[in-house]
Amino acid sequence: QSIVGDWNVYDVITLEYEAYEPKALAVLTRRLRERFPMAAIVFVKLWSPLDLEYYNNTDNKDNSVEAVSFAEWRTQQYTIQQQQHSSSLSHLIPFMKERSWGFREGQRDGEQDRVLEEIIQSVNGLIYRLPKPTDINQSLDTIADWFLEEDVENFVPSNEGSFRYTLSSLAHSKVAKGLPDIVEQAKALALQSATSTTPTLLGTWGSGDMCQVWYETGEGIPRQHSRGLKYKEFSNHYALEVVAQTGASLQVRNPFQEDRMVYLTYMTTSANASSKKVYPRTKVQLQVVQQQQQQQQQQQ
Repeated sequence: QSIVGDWNVYDVITLEYEAYEPKALAVLTRRLRERFPMAAIVFVKLWSPLDLEYYNNTDNKDNSVEAVSFAEWRTQQYTIQQQQHSSSLSHLIPFMKERSWGFREGQRDGEQDRVLEEIIQSVNGLIYRLPKPTDINQSLDTIADWFLEEDVENFVPSNEGSFRYTLSSLAHSKVAKGLPDIVEQAKALALQSATSTTPTLLGTWGSGDMCQVWYETGEGIPRQHSRGLKYKEFSNHYALEVVAQTGASLQVRNPFQEDRMVYLTYMTTSANASSKKVYPRTKVQLQVVQQQQQQQQQQQ
């Protein structure tokens, strides 16, 4: 509600659901459905080269094999090629052909897909999936056409997260051409499942929500935080950085009369650091401060 607003009406809602944790996604989709009963909700399932792997023979006596992720392989290639980078993946094709590639499949992925399917069905949504080639090695040229490698900044050999991929204009066109049919099906499904005899475009936001995100604008940072937090601007973005060795505290007010779930967003890697790019593991504690005590602190 804080982001979408009270007056916007949407006929079509698309969600790239891998960006969400399942519990958070369940809350998000339920609230969107309650607010927009007639909207077509489509979940977009994408993939990238980071979903690929190959199997490598080991030196063990049992002749076992180990899976090597594309991220691991790309990190090695980046070092071998003396950190050569191009947004196009075409220069990697000859080296990729030396391996037999497939999609990474794990038990966790299957469980996550099952949970997500249940969430999608609960809001009468549908899924659009970016087509997957059945034979990776025979489709390497297509993969190179579909994906672009983002600029690699401050490469760290131990950090496989140095590489990120985005859809090319050709792949975006592929998605755009595949969505209309799914959207029409989702519209029909929403209409059929509308519980009201007089369908309405706008439902309820329930008891509301509050969102404080200052990453893009620098606005909305809570005034009540300890000296261990430092306001920092970088690359047209904004953050609160923990600078005290003993940690820091931040107070966020709950303006509602009942308890609410709290979701935290945080940065995992540094955009500027030349070393130690990945931030260290951090312990987070949530402490409840009673409403009366909050009001007293605000008056002070």
